[in-house]
Amino acid sequence: MATEDPLLRFVTPLKGTRAKVAAVLSDMAGAGFQPFIAQALRTPSEEAAHVANGTSQTMNSQHLAGPDGLSRAADVVDHRWGWSPPADSHYWLYLGRCALLHGLGWGGLFNLKEPYRQKLVDFLTDNSTPFHPANWMDSRLGFDPAHLQQIQDVTP
Repeated sequence: MATEDPLLRFVTPLKGTRAKVAAVLSDMAGAGFQPFIAQALRTPSEEAAHVANGTSQTMNSQHLAGPDGLSRAADVVDHRWGWSPPADSHYWLYLGRCALLHGLGWGGLFNLKEPYRQKLVDFLTDNSTPFHPANWMDSRLGFDPAHLQQIQDVTP
């Protein structure tokens, strides 16, 4: 079962993050995907390597240990495809929808400009009609669509 992913233990339970990631894994499995956490907790040297090779853009990553020593982020991919799902699977759109509906941040929105970003959020979170990802006619996504993270508090 997807919610028993062994790397889930490295995701913080603070702010319900672990339970939210587990709910996303469960929803994705229910939609016919085979999700698993490819990465969660990283050391500073692992993060530096990700920055150096371009798979991360910050040394202030949510994958680094938080106050409880655990990650505030998880990268979720499908067992069949890893980081390269076929376009017609709409995997990233399903993942983004599940993340947003469960109150998580999603890397598929990273670096997208407004108003496009908000249109994508609105499309993914619209519950007024059944979700059909094929109705999203634009393939642009943010640079890290596998990434789920705890929503950060905004301090004035």
